[in-house]
Amino acid sequence: MEDSKHNANDALNKKDKRRYQIQSRLSKMTLAFSTERDNYYRSMLHDLQNTLSTMHSGTNEVFLESLRDFEETRDYEMTRLRLWEEYQVQCVEREFHSDLVEAKTEHNQMVRLVKEKLQENLAKKIKALKEDKILLDMINSNTSSSSSQFMANSMTNLAFDRRSLRKRDIHPSHHLDTEEVSDSGYTSSLKRRRGGYGSGRDSGRDSRPNHNILGRGFMEAENGHATSNAYSSNDESGVNNGNGTDIDGYESLNNLIFGEKQREKPNTRHNAKPGDKITSLRPEDVDEDMEVLRAVANGVKKRETAPSLTPKRTRPPLYKSRRFWSCICVFTILYVYLHRFNLYPDVAGVNQSDLLGLPSSELKYYPVSRRVSKSHRDFPFKVGCSVPAVDEPRANAALVVLARNSELPDVIASMKSLERHFNQWFNYPWVFLNDEPFTEEFKEKVKAYTASDVEFGVIEPQHWDFPAGVDRQLIKESIEYQGDRGIKYGKLESYHKMCRFYSGWFFKHPLVAKRDWYWRVEPKVEFYCDITYDPFVEMEKRGKKYGFTVMIKELVDTIPNLFRYTQLFIRSHNVTVGETWGLFLRNHLHIHGDHAFTVETEEELRDEIDFETRLQKLLDKRHSMKDGMIDKNLLERLVKANASPSKLRRERFNAQEYNMCHFWLNFEIARTSLFNSTEYQAYFNFLENSGGFYAERWGDAPIHSLAVGMFLELDDVHYFRDIGYKHSTLGHCPANARGKQLPYEAAESYTAPKSLREYLFERPDPARLYGVGCRCRCPTNHREIEDSLSSCMNKWFELIDDNYTESVVDLAVVRRQHSVEVQDDIERHAGQIVYDGPWKKKK
Repeated sequence: MEDSKHNANDALNKKDKRRYQIQSRLSKMTLAFSTERDNYYRSMLHDLQNTLSTMHSGTNEVFLESLRDFEETRDYEMTRLRLWEEYQVQCVEREFHSDLVEAKTEHNQMVRLVKEKLQENLAKKIKALKEDKILLDMINSNTSSSSSQFMANSMTNLAFDRRSLRKRDIHPSHHLDTEEVSDSGYTSSLKRRRGGYGSGRDSGRDSRPNHNILGRGFMEAENGHATSNAYSSNDESGVNNGNGTDIDGYESLNNLIFGEKQREKPNTRHNAKPGDKITSLRPEDVDEDMEVLRAVANGVKKRETAPSLTPKRTRPPLYKSRRFWSCICVFTILYVYLHRFNLYPDVAGVNQSDLLGLPSSELKYYPVSRRVSKSHRDFPFKVGCSVPAVDEPRANAALVVLARNSELPDVIASMKSLERHFNQWFNYPWVFLNDEPFTEEFKEKVKAYTASDVEFGVIEPQHWDFPAGVDRQLIKESIEYQGDRGIKYGKLESYHKMCRFYSGWFFKHPLVAKRDWYWRVEPKVEFYCDITYDPFVEMEKRGKKYGFTVMIKELVDTIPNLFRYTQLFIRSHNVTVGETWGLFLRNHLHIHGDHAFTVETEEELRDEIDFETRLQKLLDKRHSMKDGMIDKNLLERLVKANASPSKLRRERFNAQEYNMCHFWLNFEIARTSLFNSTEYQAYFNFLENSGGFYAERWGDAPIHSLAVGMFLELDDVHYFRDIGYKHSTLGHCPANARGKQLPYEAAESYTAPKSLREYLFERPDPARLYGVGCRCRCPTNHREIEDSLSSCMNKWFELIDDNYTESVVDLAVVRRQHSVEVQDDIERHAGQIVYDGPWKKKK
C-alpha cells in the first residue's frame, strides 16, 4: 500500500516538474517576444521620427530625390509645352507670310487685269471717237461740191420727216456700193407734203425718184469725188429744202443733231405757206442716228427683212431691279411678322409627361420652350399677371450687387431694368459690395435710380484674398499657366478671388448675413417680363430654398477635378445625397451587372448584349456550320472590335460622372441659411484646403449647384420660368400666358423714363397657350436658352415630372430576352446567324 502511494507521488512530481519546465520556458519566450517587439517598434518609431524630422528640416534624401525627380519632370514638361507653343507660333507666322505673299500676288494680278481692261475700254472708246470724227469730217468736207449739196439736201429732207432715224428702215434691195438707200416712210411723208402745199419750184422735183442717193453720196465724199448731180439745186452755196429755204449743209447737220438754239425766221418768198419747223433729236436719238450713219458709211448690208434700228434693251443688274427689292421687302416683312407673332407650327399644349420615353431624335421636334410642364413638384408661382400686393408685408430680403466703381453704367442699367419690372412695387433694399470703398459719385448716382433703401459695404481683405498660408509664387504660376492654356478668365487673378468670395464668404458679409433671403443681381443684366408677385414671400410659403432661371453646362477645362474632390468629401463625411443629385449626373440609368461601368445608355447596353449573344451562338455552332452560314456583318463587327482600341470612357467616381450642368448664378434667389449651414461650410473648407480656387478656375456656379444637389431635395428648388432674363449672350424669355394678362400700371413713386425701350415694353408680345409670363417683350433676335444644346432644362423637366420613374436595367433579364430573340432570328434565317447592325437601329 505504501509502495503504491509512493509511486503515485513520484508520478505527480514528474508531471509538476514537467509542467513547471514548460511554464518557465513559455514565460521566457513571452518575455523575449515582448522585449523584441518593444525593441522593434521602438526602433521603427525612432526611424519614423528621424524621417519626419529630416523631412521637416528638408534634409531627407529620399524626399529630396523624389522632389528633384518631380521638378525635373515638371521642367521637362514645361519645356516641351514652351517649345510646342513656339513651334505653333512659327507655323502660324509661316502660314501668315505665305498667305500675305499669295494675297499680294493676287492683288498685283487683279491690278494688272483691271489696268488691261481699262486700257482696252479706252482704246475702244478712242477708236469709236476717231470713227465719229472721220465721219463728221467726211460729211462736212467739200460742202460746195454737188455731192455735199446732195448730202445736205438729203439731211434736210430727213429733218422734215420729224421722226427719229430709228423709225426708218434701210431698203434691202439697195446696196451701198452700187445702189441707193431707200426710206419708204420718208418718201410717202414727203409726197403728202408736196401734195398739200408744194410751190412751183417743188413741182419741178416731182420727177425725182422716191429714194435718196445717201449711200452713194457718202462713198463719193469719202473718195474725194465732187461729181455733179442731176437732182442738185442751181444754188451752189446752199441746198433748197423744198419750201424755198436755203440751208447750209454743215449748219443744218448741227441743228439736226444738237437742236436749234434759235430758230431763224423762215423765208416765205417763194412759198405759199411758211416752212415747217425742223424738230431736233433727243440725245438717245443722236446715238442711234450716228450708228445708222456709221453703218451706211462702212457699207453694212441689211437683211431682206430690215430689222428695227432700235437698240436692244439690256436687262439691268438684279440689285437695280425694282421687282427684286420689292420681293426682298415683302419677304423681310413676312419674316418679321412670323417671328414677331410666332405663327410657325408649334407644340403648344404638349405636356412634358407625354414626351417621356421618346428618343432624342424625336424630342428635337418638341422644343423645350414650348412644352407645358404641369408638375406638382414645381410650377411657376403665378402664371400670367396679377395685381401687385403693395400693402402686404415683405420678407427679410435684399437685392445684392457685387460691383466696382468703374462698373457704374452697367450697374445703373441693371437697376433700371429690375426697378421697372419688379422693385417699383415692392421696394426691396439694394446692397452694394466692393473690395474697395465706393466713390461718392457712385453712391449718389445709384440712389437716384431707386426709391428703396441703399446700403454700401466693403469686403474684408482676408475674405477677398487667398489664404495667408498659401505660397504666393505658386498662386501666380498656377494662374499664369491657366492663361497660357487659354482657359476662359483663367489668367485673371481677380476672377479667381471673386469666385472664391461668392463660394464661401459672400453669405457671411454682415449686410447679407442679417437677411433671410438674397437676390443676386449682376451688372448689365436685362429683365423682359413684369414680376407682379413677391418671389421671396412665395418661396417662404411653399418651402423653397433655392431659385434659378438659367441652367447650362460648364466648360470642362475650368473644373477638371472639382467633381473628384466633391465625391471625396461625400465619402469622407458620410453625406447622404438627395434626389437633386441626379440632376448633375451624366448617366442617371442604374444598371445592375458587369456592364455598369462600360455603357452609358440602355440602347448601348442592349447593342452590346445582342452582339455578344449572337457571337456566342456562332462559337457554339462553329463545328457544325457550313460555308455561307456565317453573316458577313457579324464577322466585320468582330474584326473591327478586335482591331480597334477599347472605347475610352469618361472619368467616373463611384460609378458616377458629372454632366457639367450648373445653375447660372448671375441670377440666384436663395436662403442665406442654406450656405451658412454647417454642412455647406464644411464642404467649402474642404475645397479651400484642396487649393482648387487658384490651381484651377473653379467657378462659384458649379460649387453652389453641387451643394444644392447634395443638401436639397427637388421640392426645395424652384425654376423661375416666368421671369425673362438675360446676361451677356445667354437669356431666357418666356411667352405670355393667354387670358391672364393685365394692363400695365406703374407705382405711384415710380416715373418711367421716356425711351424707345419703355415704348416697346408698353406693347408686350402676343400671348400663347404654353406661355407663363406677364407682359413679356422678348428681343426680335432672341435665342431661347431652353432650346439650346448647352441647356440642361430638359433634364430638369424630366426629373420633376409627376410620372417620372428611375430607370433600372437588370442584365439577367436583358440577356434572357435577347437569347430568345436571337434564337428566333436564327430559325427565321434558316440556321444562319445574322447581325444587321446596332440594336437601336433595329428597334
